[in-house]
Amino acid sequence: MKPKKPFMLMLCSALLLQTLVFSAISSAQPTTPPSVTDAVDGQHAHEQNIDTFAAAQRAFPQHVTYSNGIIKPSVSQSKLDQEVRRLYNEWKAKYVKAHPYKSGRYFVHYNQNGESTKDPLDAVTVSEAHGYGMIATAYLAGHDADAKKIFDGMYRFYRDHPSTIHPDLMAWQQVDRNGAIITNPKNGGSSATDGDMDIAYALLLAEKQWGNNTGINYGAQAKKIINAIMLKDVNHTYYHLKLGNWVQDSDPKYGPGTRTSDFMLHHLKVFQTVTGDSRWNQVITTTHAARENLYYGYAAKTGLLPDFGTRNGQYYEPVKPIAGKPYLENIVGDGIYYYNAARIPWRIATDVILTGDTRSKFHLTTLNNWIRTEAKNNPANIHGGGFYLDGTKYMNSGTYYDLTFTAPFAVSAMTDNNTANKEWLDKLWTNITAQPTNQASYFGNTIRLLSVIVVSGNWWSPN
Repeated sequence: MKPKKPFMLMLCSALLLQTLVFSAISSAQPTTPPSVTDAVDGQHAHEQNIDTFAAAQRAFPQHVTYSNGIIKPSVSQSKLDQEVRRLYNEWKAKYVKAHPYKSGRYFVHYNQNGESTKDPLDAVTVSEAHGYGMIATAYLAGHDADAKKIFDGMYRFYRDHPSTIHPDLMAWQQVDRNGAIITNPKNGGSSATDGDMDIAYALLLAEKQWGNNTGINYGAQAKKIINAIMLKDVNHTYYHLKLGNWVQDSDPKYGPGTRTSDFMLHHLKVFQTVTGDSRWNQVITTTHAARENLYYGYAAKTGLLPDFGTRNGQYYEPVKPIAGKPYLENIVGDGIYYYNAARIPWRIATDVILTGDTRSKFHLTTLNNWIRTEAKNNPANIHGGGFYLDGTKYMNSGTYYDLTFTAPFAVSAMTDNNTANKEWLDKLWTNITAQPTNQASYFGNTIRLLSVIVVSGNWWSPN
């Protein structure tokens, strides 16, 4: 730990320098900063000092009062906050990149050194990563003095890469090719539902964090995306979330399909509130129905859900390979608890934590009890290679650890306040915060960061 006195001197010097710079810029600029027109959506986005110096209205940390019965690790709040700050700093340093060819743009680089083995080597980001980055940056404003500058740069990057199917949704994948970052011309122009939803949620956070008069009308832009999600990412026969805007409702293979890690129930509730569109209530009802069909029908003893489900008649079931080929990504993984579904304990539990909605509570209790037993009360034993829905390990070749699978269980652990679970949550917190950022993957590091924001008590609702 650094000595306090030099740190304070550095802090005072930095604040004085910021004040002098702000004064100089303010005196040199007209009272109303000039604006540039965003050709994509026609709004005026101020790109002057107003972007950099707008104060965070909900600066980190926020210490949210969660729903009754929700627990946190039994360490001091200051320690929880300290760990979030550290992990954010490490994550930001490793993954947040300035656009190399276009000023005022930022993105989350998910594929450094060809980490994503199935994607082109020149792939740099996807809408999923972009949504994660916008959410994390909005929550850590106040700690990160550059949060607004980076967030607005991420917004502009998203607007630079609209889906070819709907301009308010983000194209799924971008590549750095021939001296430019472009949307991947091979299947990169459609959107993915999770990226769309997280970008919309992040803009609602930004509205509360910086207001709508500091360069970008975040609330108006969020509503555009939310309405586009309803139009293109929702199946209007059954009102479940589709895989992306490329899926036609009438498609016999993908029209009935849904990705369980998109079961962001709190996002859906917020979307209904800010738009007043009652159809979001239908999506919420169907999402719970799909969750319950998959849970009670296929995983009542474990609580595990498959990466993808599909509607068959009146019910949802795990997807299966078709003609010896994967449903979408992996011939086995698509129908089991794998790298998509690993996010479920975080996604579903966040709604219970914030709203107290009990519909998922029993499901989460089953999941918590099962994973404690499976791991023998040691988070280091949580298998990072996936599980069949009955709890049998997939890719069971020795011990394989992955933050992607471990960190979300810390969020679901918050929903049960019995003694065994409190001890389990403490162990999970210690375990996941101890993993070196430089030794984990983009996916694991990012899911961990978002999970610890919740676990530390700092995931506030934009409602």
